[in-house]
Amino acid sequence: MKKLLIGVILVLMLAISVSAASVSVDKTTIDKTGKPTAGFSDTFTITNNGTTDITDMKIELSGTELNDFNLSTLPHGLGSTFSLAIGASVTIDVAGTVPDDVTTKDSAYSAPLKVYSGSTELASVDLNVVAESQLDLDSVKFVVNGKSKSVGEGDTRKDVEPGATLEIKGDIENLFSDDDDIDIEDVTIEITIESIDDEGDDDLEGDEDVGDIKADDQESFSIEFDIPEDVDEGDYDVIILVEGEDENGAKHSVEWDDIKLEVEKDKHNIVIRKLSISPSRIDCSGRASLKVDLKNQGTSDEDEVVVLIENANLELVQEDTSIPEIEEGTGDDTEYSKSYSIDVQDSVRAGTYPISVKVYYNTDTFSDSSSVDLVVDKCEVVEEPPEEDEKEEDSVVVVTPPQVEDKEEEGEDLDILTTPVTETTEGSLLGSNSYVLLLMGAIAVAVIVIVIMIIVLFSMKKRSE
Repeated sequence: MKKLLIGVILVLMLAISVSAASVSVDKTTIDKTGKPTAGFSDTFTITNNGTTDITDMKIELSGTELNDFNLSTLPHGLGSTFSLAIGASVTIDVAGTVPDDVTTKDSAYSAPLKVYSGSTELASVDLNVVAESQLDLDSVKFVVNGKSKSVGEGDTRKDVEPGATLEIKGDIENLFSDDDDIDIEDVTIEITIESIDDEGDDDLEGDEDVGDIKADDQESFSIEFDIPEDVDEGDYDVIILVEGEDENGAKHSVEWDDIKLEVEKDKHNIVIRKLSISPSRIDCSGRASLKVDLKNQGTSDEDEVVVLIENANLELVQEDTSIPEIEEGTGDDTEYSKSYSIDVQDSVRAGTYPISVKVYYNTDTFSDSSSVDLVVDKCEVVEEPPEEDEKEEDSVVVVTPPQVEDKEEEGEDLDILTTPVTETTEGSLLGSNSYVLLLMGAIAVAVIVIVIMIIVLFSMKKRSE
């Protein structure tokens, strides 16, 4: 009985001592945000709800995450002892500074401020400080096959088809003010579309080095992706991460990780994946091979696919109805390839001829079209060598020397008579007798002319005497 009584007394004494050192705080959490080098402050109030004065009260910072934030408390500093009477309250001012070399990506930085009486913890206030990145994204747009739509955090970009071209572009801002005058250097952006490639096993990734961004300025970015043709319908996560380091060593980052890319397929969609012709340049009356690669991008199996190949100027019309079933989904069974011969007649003029290819599903419902150019060169005309004509007859002119009659009287003019005779012979002129005679005649005429000129000169001289 005595032992029981003693136990009760001890319990009562313990209860009295606990109730004697009882305090409350008006808030259990303080959340602050500040850019690197910025200060922050807040308050909380402690009230003595016990039955006795507390003479050894103190506030201490627990943990290490906020050690570099230059924290202080007033009117009682961290770790200093003070008293608080029964029913009394004290307001504690908490202040600090975000380090200039903080890593913003690691935010928030947290640590509790604990209130003690001696070594007994009486209350706790959690202090959370977010080091605010001074990088931000602005005017982000998703451009799908030339169609642009603005996108923000939490948005979904719809109407994306397999094989589409996707451009993600926008601006990256430096939020430091002109007064701060802090540049952010070596800024990079990385964009990831998760699990969209290789039938869901790989990501699509793109990045760009943006460079340095001055305070209160911005730089643009643009990254392009080719959405795989072999992809399932559904939503795919897009993550945009921007990082940089300012001139004080603080690491800034901004991340959007809740954007969706919605890939949609039509029920029927047979597309011409690739169209090629070889050779692409031929002579007339030549032959080329046209290869057509098809892909089922729809959600239905297609077993009535028709390919139509045409060019009116080449009188070309080929319709292929023998194509086997092309399955929907992903993988090799969703693709089909075939080559066709293109013959060009020798009557075709030289020029460039677009070969049109159209593909249909359900036999006659148009799905897709494309074309490829075939260049036809001019036919080479082989000319037969001309027959040799009979050797033309050479004309030989024979000059007969003139005859000079004696004149009885001196001083009478002398006439020179020449009579050309044309003879026609075959063969070489230089090698004939006629040529020899002609040469001798020409020499004789020259001699006679010289003699006559001398006689005339002497006659004129005698008259003048």
